[in-house]
Amino acid sequence: MTERLRHESLTRLLAVAAEHQIVGPAALARALNESDQVVTNWGRRGVSKAGALNAQRLFGVSQAWVLNGTEPKTVSAPEFSSLPEPTVDAAIARIARALDGLPDAARQQAGGLLQALSLAPDSRRLQASLSSILANRQP
Repeated sequence: MTERLRHESLTRLLAVAAEHQIVGPAALARALNESDQVVTNWGRRGVSKAGALNAQRLFGVSQAWVLNGTEPKTVSAPEFSSLPEPTVDAAIARIARALDGLPDAARQQAGGLLQALSLAPDSRRLQASLSSILANRQP
């Protein structure tokens, strides 16, 4: 049986994560708020652009370096600090606007999902269900 090689971009990202005491694919997935399966897929196909951007935000490592090894490895402080990040207030306002137009039953269902997410914030299933309701679609 032949051993599969890990994609170079994931190898680079795992090395950077290890420098930050985040060791292994599962720990990397948690740090980047990704599923284990997504990180497993990166091992075969390469890190996604969104994943590389998240790594840039979290570790200060260049997105281009993660994706293809292009130097410089790190981003400068102004470039790193100017990355757009959603604020808590903006997220709450967006959720409130989405809830405003929902029927009562859907609003109650969304409330239950928000409560469940407070107990399991990494649950992709709960996040997807809530997103579906807020977009006024059936989950």
